Amino acid sequence: MEPRYGLLLLSFTATFVGFVASRFWRITTLMLHRIYSTPDPRDALHHQRQGALRNSLSATSTLWTFLQLAWCWRRAENSWLARTLPTIISAASAFCVFTIAGGFTSSISSGIGNDVLIRGSQCGTLNSWSESVESLAIMNPWFSQNINNAANYAQQCYSANTTGNLNCGTFVRSRLQFNPVLNASCPFNDTICSSNDSNLLLDSGFISSDDFGLNLPSSQRMFYRELIHCAPLRTDGFVKNVSTKYDNYTRYSYGDWAGPASHNWTYEVEDLNAQYRRQADNPNHGTTKGLSLIALYVRTANGTVWDDDSEFLPIPQLSVPDGDLTVAFLSGNGVLYLNQTVDPWYRGTNPSRVVHYRGLDGNITLYGPEEAASPLGCVQRYQYCNALKECGSLASWHDALTSASTLFDQTPHDIEWSTETSPRLNAVASRFYMFESILNSASDLSDFPNSLGSSSLLSAQQYTQGLMGPLADNQWQLDVSHWFAMRMASMQAAFVDTAHGPRDESLLPYMSKANKYQQTMCDNQKILSTDYMSLSLFGLYFTYATGIIVILVSYIVEPLLSFWYAHRKYEEYKYLEWAANSTLQLQRLAYQGLGSEKWSNYTDDIPKTRPGYFLADLARAYPPGEDDDEIQEAKPTIQTNNTASPSTSDASATQSGAEQSRGASTDSVSAVSEPAPQD
Repeated sequence: MEPRYGLLLLSFTATFVGFVASRFWRITTLMLHRIYSTPDPRDALHHQRQGALRNSLSATSTLWTFLQLAWCWRRAENSWLARTLPTIISAASAFCVFTIAGGFTSSISSGIGNDVLIRGSQCGTLNSWSESVESLAIMNPWFSQNINNAANYAQQCYSANTTGNLNCGTFVRSRLQFNPVLNASCPFNDTICSSNDSNLLLDSGFISSDDFGLNLPSSQRMFYRELIHCAPLRTDGFVKNVSTKYDNYTRYSYGDWAGPASHNWTYEVEDLNAQYRRQADNPNHGTTKGLSLIALYVRTANGTVWDDDSEFLPIPQLSVPDGDLTVAFLSGNGVLYLNQTVDPWYRGTNPSRVVHYRGLDGNITLYGPEEAASPLGCVQRYQYCNALKECGSLASWHDALTSASTLFDQTPHDIEWSTETSPRLNAVASRFYMFESILNSASDLSDFPNSLGSSSLLSAQQYTQGLMGPLADNQWQLDVSHWFAMRMASMQAAFVDTAHGPRDESLLPYMSKANKYQQTMCDNQKILSTDYMSLSLFGLYFTYATGIIVILVSYIVEPLLSFWYAHRKYEEYKYLEWAANSTLQLQRLAYQGLGSEKWSNYTDDIPKTRPGYFLADLARAYPPGEDDDEIQEAKPTIQTNNTASPSTSDASATQSGAEQSRGASTDSVSAVSEPAPQD
């Protein structure tokens, strides 16, 4: 809802609560009046209390009236406090409760800039498997933009050194937490890791669909977990220098290259001399383009390498049957380090050049890397759970899905071949298929180094003009953690983008439209926005439903008591006293006490005389200044108009009506003159 309409609704709700408070107090005063009502003779305090309760407009007015009653009768009545305090407490309590309730109407809104739902009119997932030239020309810009957006968001919202230029208040969680272990074991065979006790393990823990912004019932929630385990790799025994007619190269053999142009090595790069020859020949070292970075991946299915979706076939030391594999190669590409860098991935420890900078005393030694391409291996594992926290295996992407399929009314075969039109995709299966498809559409760990190159590294912040500034001894762990943060940011964005639909209409032909169950997920995708106000439907329904019930009861109870009195004479005296104590009925009694003519409608809200009849001057009927203890006997002065004067019979009727209105015999009047019993 737009803020202006939301604020208007909140203002109206606060006013509504105030009206409900007045009607609730009406019910309360009716109950108290009937509790205190009795036909036995009572003193003035009793009748003043009854009159105040009958004509109370609000808890605050009643509170003030009863405080006045208590003060005025404090010396005349020993039980004045006991007879006024219950009503004082009731009025004060009602006032406090409804004042607090009115204040809490603002909590119906979670505020501007909080949860709002996306209008998922273009809901669907993009089919990124199309390999036509036309589709690549359309998909690549979209893919590149998503990666850059994830990188920017991770830099601003996941980093401790953020500049704060980017708004981190779009997703329902500004960041997804993950737990780092900086001294993890080797994720591969111990013989291939540079260290067996200083590696990196990052675990996202179980991320709820609610954390991604899906506003689903608790019984429909899904959980996702992702874990990466990385280590710099040894190169001795896996590296070979080769010469061609073009240049000298270094080859790394961690498995045969897969595909039509297969060969028995994994990665080939210019050797160190070739990479730094330009620096030796050119004193202007600022011409370098920076570090070179590439990542190769291996996918696992059913515990073995998935050849069709892998870039190389890993050697046994790197084979991981329960996870996917990524190996990233980092090359110096002419970059020199200002300090010796002992980080096991950068390995910038070789003295390379001695230079002299203008303005500095002495020479500076610059360092180069030990390896032409330093390898870093990472294992990725995934896991899915249903709302009952029943989970599939922590395994590769493919095996994690198939192992969890039975938890979501599917089979492993359905997972591999399911489409949005599959008859097996019931509500549960449809939601899970949508959930995993969105996660699969997010950028993978290898996408960031391959698309952004060295810009995906946090070390890029230390690089300028061919020189790399001081790096931490565990810089590689910081870099991989940054990749993982980009991965988390990409998943967050994927849910929002899927619900919103592509902003570029050229992508629409490549979309898989959502079925009715998946459309419900898109319609319940939350984001944070300053353009709308989010309101609690439960809060609104509860406030208005409860208020309407109170209002209806307050307006029904009096007619209901009137009906019971008319047909069954139910609690006759209590009803008659309630009617007689109303403001206009008390006014009638006052005029009848001055000898006015007979009235009608004694038990209605509005008593009446005959039309055109003028009443006595009530304001001057009891002259001020007389002794309060002396009973005054005022003689009525009846004013009439020239066209109508009461006849003898009318006067008799008036007198008879007055006596009837008093509702007591001469004996009862005599009884009142005696000391009255107290409540």
